[in-house]
Amino acid sequence: MRNYRGKRENNGEWIEGYQVVIEGKDYIVPLDAKTRVFSHRAPEPGCRRGILDFIEVIPSTVAQSTGLKDKNKVKIYGSIEINGKMSKGGDIVKRTFHYSNDIGDSVGEAKIEISEVKWKEDKGLQFVGFPFFPCDDIYNIEVLGNQTDNPELLEAKNG
Repeated sequence: MRNYRGKRENNGEWIEGYQVVIEGKDYIVPLDAKTRVFSHRAPEPGCRRGILDFIEVIPSTVAQSTGLKDKNKVKIYGSIEINGKMSKGGDIVKRTFHYSNDIGDSVGEAKIEISEVKWKEDKGLQFVGFPFFPCDDIYNIEVLGNQTDNPELLEAKNG
């Protein structure tokens, strides 16, 4: 199971864990969540299914871990679809590369591409803005920020 992250509804702090949707609200259960086992009695008010740490998050900030890390060992997160819209929680990444000739030698100046990362159930991982999936080039990718906190990174790319 891949992790998710989102910004807390109450203070805007990023939290990482497992996504849960209850009664239309998005929650993250932290990786280190405290649990309680209920045997013969009902849970206490405010306690859901034995997990004590349900943290409500802003739905538009939720992103799913891609399972990949960038060249600096930073986890890469992708925006996900929530209620028919893509969230804005995914990372913005930079890829630096050289074109190569027929025998694999680098030619010309280094090229830099900026991309937003998305995760779609029907298409999987997408680097929007890269002409192809850089699976063999993951070590040249660097997380610059995310779409929620750093939208100017995409504006600069598109401007």
